[in-house]
Amino acid sequence: MNILFSAGFLSSVPFANNNIEILLADTLAAKGHKCYVTGVSHDDDIYRVTSAGTVVQSWGISRWLKESSRNFDKAVENLPQSEIRKTILKFIISHPVNALGVFILSTGYPYKTIDKNYLKKVKKLIKAEKIDAFIGFCYPFDKAKLLFDANLPIKKMYYQFDPHGLHETWTVENKEQKIADETDIISKADNVLTTRVLARQYSQHPSYAPYTEKIMGIDFPVLARKQPENVEIPFDFKSENTNILFCGTMDDGFRNPDYVLSTFEKIFEKDPSVKVYFLGPQQGVKVTQWAEKHPENIFVHPGVPNNIAVAATYKADMLLNIGNAISNMVPSKIFDYFATGKPIVNVQKIADAPDVEYFEKYPLQITLPEYTGDMLNDKLYEFIKTSKGSHLDFAQVKDLYYTATPEYVASIIENALK
Repeated sequence: MNILFSAGFLSSVPFANNNIEILLADTLAAKGHKCYVTGVSHDDDIYRVTSAGTVVQSWGISRWLKESSRNFDKAVENLPQSEIRKTILKFIISHPVNALGVFILSTGYPYKTIDKNYLKKVKKLIKAEKIDAFIGFCYPFDKAKLLFDANLPIKKMYYQFDPHGLHETWTVENKEQKIADETDIISKADNVLTTRVLARQYSQHPSYAPYTEKIMGIDFPVLARKQPENVEIPFDFKSENTNILFCGTMDDGFRNPDYVLSTFEKIFEKDPSVKVYFLGPQQGVKVTQWAEKHPENIFVHPGVPNNIAVAATYKADMLLNIGNAISNMVPSKIFDYFATGKPIVNVQKIADAPDVEYFEKYPLQITLPEYTGDMLNDKLYEFIKTSKGSHLDFAQVKDLYYTATPEYVASIIENALK
């Protein structure tokens, strides 16, 4: 089969969902299928072919507009407020074409045309490459809706990593509309893949229950043995320290780090060789504030390409997982963590956390129950001291979570699309 993956946003630095989509496409490519992972970008166009033969392609805004924006930013960079107006006027006179580009960008028009252009590109690709089926991924939802509303004449699958209609952070005012939009997509899809926790929730929800027969709950397909590249990582993991890494997006709302870093603060006092690192996008200021308070023990670095993140994960002594304060959203990175076989410090934020069932099976972990308010700093320190250097073989981990392997989920997709 020729399969199109519509990833939604797909920039030059893929985020977690993109990495899963590309991994799944590569796994299906290894089974003899031709796969295309497509999306839109707010920066450069992307075109590459993976070692497995998957075509990864994303379309951004025009080069002229991007170049105009870069030149303008460079012209006003680090200028005092008093000189900006004069510099802008000089820029308009000296670079009228660039100035026009900056004006067009300021209207938002190029971003409004992205969807129209993307649909046109996808239709062209479907025809040229004789695509048999497409998989529309949920994030961002509007990109999935775009393709399902187009009524493309091929087999359709809706694949959802995280909740949309039943996302617990939506307000009451817009929740019903989001449910209606999502169930409309589900009605148009031939098959729907989602997480196990959401599949259970849908079976009990009046708007989703009518579609239960076409909805399948599965695990995140990311449990794979990885060979980290010999690349430079952003942190200095000294062997005399215990280096504990959080890799992923931090959010001060549903992933507030105050509880766990308060627990670590007590440990820093007795053992300064314990270090905690945060690698990934920061949606908030909490981690930065803690790092400023403990500059010798807490370190922060923004997101990096996937190969560097993987290398850092495998070089760390232990991994830190801060669970979501959302009862129907499983963090995909826990399976990446399990695959390393490393000791894991897990923070359970809510009593009914959906990742509990997975952590209970992992032998080399300690779970801190934030929802109870108990500060288990002594227990955590004992775990750190006794677990450094411990490791689980990948074969053992794979036996525990075989349903989270890309091979297992790729077979489900393959059978569903036949």
